[in-house]
Amino acid sequence: MRTSSYILLLLSCSTLWGCLNPDQRQALDLMKLPDEAERRREFSKLSPEKQIDVYLATVSFEPPPGFEDYVAADWKVVLPVVKHRLTTESGRKLFALVLVLRVISEHYCSLSNSADLLSEATAAIPRTGKGYKTWAEEEVGRIQHPAKTLPPCE
Repeated sequence: MRTSSYILLLLSCSTLWGCLNPDQRQALDLMKLPDEAERRREFSKLSPEKQIDVYLATVSFEPPPGFEDYVAADWKVVLPVVKHRLTTESGRKLFALVLVLRVISEHYCSLSNSADLLSEATAAIPRTGKGYKTWAEEEVGRIQHPAKTLPPCE
C-alpha cells in the first residue's frame, strides 16, 4: 500500500505540476512494473550513465526504491561511471554513490584493495555535507573492512 500511495502522489505531482525531471519519470516507470525481475531486467538495459542518472534521480524519493542494488548488479559496467561521478557529485547524491560502492563490495566483489577508488571515495566524503558525512565514512569503512571475503573487482 505504501508504494502504491507513493506512486499515486508522484503521478499527481507529475500530472498537475510537471515537477518530475525525465530521469525521475523513468524511475517511476520502472517502479510501476509489477515484477521485481522485470524491473531489474529493464534497468539493466539502460546505459551505465543512464543507470546512474536514474538512480541518482531517486535519492529524494521517500521511500527510496532501492535502485542501488540494481546499479551494483551491473558493477562491471557502472563502476567506471561511479568512479567518475565521485568527483562531480555532492550531498545526498554523492552519499548514494558511496552506498553503491558498499553494496558492490558486500555482494559482488571486494573493493577493499582498490586503493585509487577508496582514495577518491574518502576524498569526496567532505562534499557529502554535514548530514551524510558520518554515514559516508561508515560506508567507506565497510568497504575497507568487509564482513566477508569476496574476490577482488577486476
